[in-house]
Amino acid sequence: MKIKVLGTSKFSDELYESVKQAVEIGGNKAELEYINDIQKIISMGIIKTPAVLVDNRIVLSGCNPGREEVKEILSPFLFIGPWRES
Repeated sequence: MKIKVLGTSKFSDELYESVKQAVEIGGNKAELEYINDIQKIISMGIIKTPAVLVDNRIVLSGCNPGREEVKEILSPFLFIGPWRES
């Protein structure tokens, strides 16, 4: 599974860290990529950032959720069962 975080702002940096933490807490082996090249983001058809794509499917765009919301958004893609706190 590939997860991409796209954006060029401080909010994008924070979102990347939240996604990274969610993947680590869940024990998932997803490939995580952070794209902050605006030309590449535009070429992917993304209009609003920050954005998160899971296997090239947009699951979040144009908002800056907190860590708990990121966990909730990603849980159907990454985890089976309840969250494990580290």
